[in-house]
Amino acid sequence: MYEEMKRDPVSHVQKISDFLGQPLDQDVCMKIAKECRFESMQAKKHDFLEKFIESSDKNIWRKGATGMYRKGAVGDWKNHFTVSQNERFDALIRECMKDCDMQLTYE
Repeated sequence: MYEEMKRDPVSHVQKISDFLGQPLDQDVCMKIAKECRFESMQAKKHDFLEKFIESSDKNIWRKGATGMYRKGAVGDWKNHFTVSQNERFDALIRECMKDCDMQLTYE
């Protein structure tokens, strides 16, 4: 999903709005896609994170945590997972998603 959103964010915003029964015109979808770009969200992370923490279970946040944003790069998992870890993760995802008709694309 992330990889697909990175490739074509506007059409995915449109799909989400259609799914929610709130179809949007192309201009609005483009504005939403622009605001949802990693760079836009990264620039506003302090404001968003503050509001998010206020409205969530504060126990899930480590003291001094910097947030949930990383690099926003497709394939960065390769810098953190070993081949074995990735295989285990893929098996877990396949099991969890076996009843879902969504096709996941990786890179």
